Amino acid sequence: MLFFLFHSPISKIEEDYIMTTLSDSLINASCSRKDLLLVLQASDSVVPSTSTKPIYTNVLIDIRTDHIVVSASDGQVGMRCVIRRVEVAQTGSILVPAKQLYAMLKESRSSSIHFQEIDSDTNHLLQVELSDGSYHLPLMKSNEFPVIDGFPEQCESIPIDASLLDSMIKQTVFAADKDRTSVVLAGVYMSISGNELILAATDGKVLAECRSKNELYSPLEDTQVIVPTATINHMSRLLAQNSNGSTAVALGSKLIHIRSVIDASDDDHTVSVQVELTSRLIEGSYPSYRNAIPAASSQQVTFEKSDLLSSIKRTALMTNTHNRGIVMSLTAGEALFSNFSHSTGTAHIPVACDYSGENEKLGMNADYMQSLLRVYTGDTITLELNGSKRGMIIRSETALFLIMPISLPATVTSGS
Repeated sequence: MLFFLFHSPISKIEEDYIMTTLSDSLINASCSRKDLLLVLQASDSVVPSTSTKPIYTNVLIDIRTDHIVVSASDGQVGMRCVIRRVEVAQTGSILVPAKQLYAMLKESRSSSIHFQEIDSDTNHLLQVELSDGSYHLPLMKSNEFPVIDGFPEQCESIPIDASLLDSMIKQTVFAADKDRTSVVLAGVYMSISGNELILAATDGKVLAECRSKNELYSPLEDTQVIVPTATINHMSRLLAQNSNGSTAVALGSKLIHIRSVIDASDDDHTVSVQVELTSRLIEGSYPSYRNAIPAASSQQVTFEKSDLLSSIKRTALMTNTHNRGIVMSLTAGEALFSNFSHSTGTAHIPVACDYSGENEKLGMNADYMQSLLRVYTGDTITLELNGSKRGMIIRSETALFLIMPISLPATVTSGS
């Protein structure tokens, strides 16, 4: 059985507090290659490809008498995993380059892997023995790796389907402030009130909100928090591997805790994986974003989602990195999409729609619209129009999106 335990962001004090209980003995142990590969696949969402602190590109392998503990961290999120099916000849702890070890195991067809530490005056290496090859990996001092704690059992939590939470994340995180002009807007707002869970994000130009109602949410006290986008992305990558499992969420004043269970099967056994993620929250108050949402509008236009996305993509080909603005010109039964700037060429893309209002031209950001359409779950999409000064509203059964318009150049509004 495998267990993954995630830690909150590591402070300087915590980082200076090193693990003093690690053994100095030379390790010698074996385990299932598939078990360790599964662990490294999960840790890939935490281990950075590069880091100003090279220690974070490694995993800590702590071999104990009857199990192996594999830990990973990026300085913000930590992971701890226990592998129970092991044979241990000598305990000890080592730091191994995560990406190299993962690549070795992925390409191998060996059923097991054997570790043996080699320490001499000139080299400190890990010898990795597989049935179809052997390797020597350079090692770092394991006692410099930060302590990683587990999920606090005393936290009151709510259950939520992993695939549902992942869907809610994908429908909101794209709207968070990527330029980090605001610390608060660079996170995702999360609220639990009564029997409703809400996720929302906005950068002031696009807004996304997703809601889920369930009586099982009721035990948790009403709480509103802001989760860092990096943590949300870690959650999403892990939840994507857990489409059939349940997830537990606990919110505190400064921390968020996520627990998820995955059952992974291979030819001869089933491996149960428990994932626990803990992260610090962003301090501050999230703006009252619902004040920016216009009332329902009777002026609407409906498209086939695939047709609308294709039209915007093709129009965006004629925009540039400095001006992603496009124009939607509406007439009865048809929308014509064109680009603002003609420095890179022009596009005029017609698309059929259900519209019977007055002729109207609206400006929009092509990137925002494409991001929204990629996460919108319906086959048809209706835009509620509120004129050229207020945002367009898109609603689904569980989500709401607001796209602020772009002011049109005089040459466009004049019809030239």
